[in-house]
Amino acid sequence: QLVADRSLAGTPVAAVSLGGAMLGGIPEHEAHAILQLAAERGVRLVDTSSAYGDSERRIGAAAAPGLAVATKFGNPCALNGHTHDYSVAHAAASTFASVAALGGKRLALLQLHSPPERPSPLHDRALVECLNAFVRGGTIGAWGASVHSVAGGLLAVDAGARALQVGYNVLQQEHAPLLAVCAIRGVGVLVQSALAQGWLTDAG
Repeated sequence: QLVADRSLAGTPVAAVSLGGAMLGGIPEHEAHAILQLAAERGVRLVDTSSAYGDSERRIGAAAAPGLAVATKFGNPCALNGHTHDYSVAHAAASTFASVAALGGKRLALLQLHSPPERPSPLHDRALVECLNAFVRGGTIGAWGASVHSVAGGLLAVDAGARALQVGYNVLQQEHAPLLAVCAIRGVGVLVQSALAQGWLTDAG
């Protein structure tokens, strides 16, 4: 069992979470089996996105009690006409669509999905206020961003993000300074590509 020794927006989470990108593109019964096994083994958080096909709905429908969800918005998907969209209107529409798809599973974290740095959507105070309002109202536990640079991560933290998703593993360590800032400022971190997308496994 994985020890749940950390908390994300009040949700106990284990050291290992499940990436949900593949769940929308495999047979539904396989997706449900993966989610159920993960929950049985102690995983308490699955990370997905509105851009990952049917992933959110499959997570919501799976018999996997105790799973909380981190999802993302902004990348191309059916809801935004397959364009990048970080507007207030799309943030709200995507959030409500995610809540509905998740079928009662807790939306612990809503993230901007790879937002640009110039211009940054987080310079829009209306968007930040919208996200903060969702937190205050209990619709989401917290908001954050999936980022790909130290500068992008610092921008999100300065805007009020309570968690970052960032690539980091023994082969990819350029984001170490950002992880240090997060530790100092009490910002949660979801490590992306911890196994270098399979290169650090036996198969790789």
